[in-house]
Amino acid sequence: MEVQYQPDTNDYYAAQKYVCRSVARDSFWRFVPKVLGGIFGLCIALGAIAIGKFYDKYNFLNFYELNWGLGIIVLGFVILVFGLSSYNRAIKPRMFNPEGLYRSPHKISLDDNNMVVTVKNNKYSYSYGDVLRVDDDQNYVYVFIDGGAALYIPAKTFETAESKKAFINELSNRINR
Repeated sequence: MEVQYQPDTNDYYAAQKYVCRSVARDSFWRFVPKVLGGIFGLCIALGAIAIGKFYDKYNFLNFYELNWGLGIIVLGFVILVFGLSSYNRAIKPRMFNPEGLYRSPHKISLDDNNMVVTVKNNKYSYSYGDVLRVDDDQNYVYVFIDGGAALYIPAKTFETAESKKAFINELSNRINR
C-alpha cells in the first residue's frame, strides 16, 4: 500500500498542535497553560477593579497621568497582538518555501518489513517495530515513531473514509505483528 501527498503550512501547524497535546496528555503539565492563562486573566481583572475603585474614590481630581498610563498599557496589548499576528503571517512563507524539502511531495509505502518514507529525493526506512502507534482525527493520520515525533498524512490524501480506514488498519496490523 502506498500514499502520496504534498503538505502545506497549515498541515504542519495543525499536526504540531496535535503531537504536542498527545505528548502532554498523560502528564500534569497539561494543566499548566490553562492555570497560567487563568492567573493572567485574574491579574488583569483585579488590576482593573483596583484602578476602577481608585478612580471612583478620587475622581474629583484630574488624573491625567493615570489615564495616559492606562492608555499606554492598552496600546501595548494591541501592538503585541497585531505584531505577533503580522510576524506569523510574514514568517510562514519564508519557513516553508514551496520548492523546499518540507512542502515537496511525500510518499509513504508499506513494504513487508519496513515503512518507507520518501521526501523529495530522500528515503527513510522505519521498521514496524519502531512505530509506537497510529492515531487519527478527522483531518490527519498520525504515525508516531517517537513519543513526540510523528509523521502525519492529511485526510484529504485519501479518496474515501474507507481507504483512510484501510490504510490505518493495515499499518496497525503490521505494527502489532
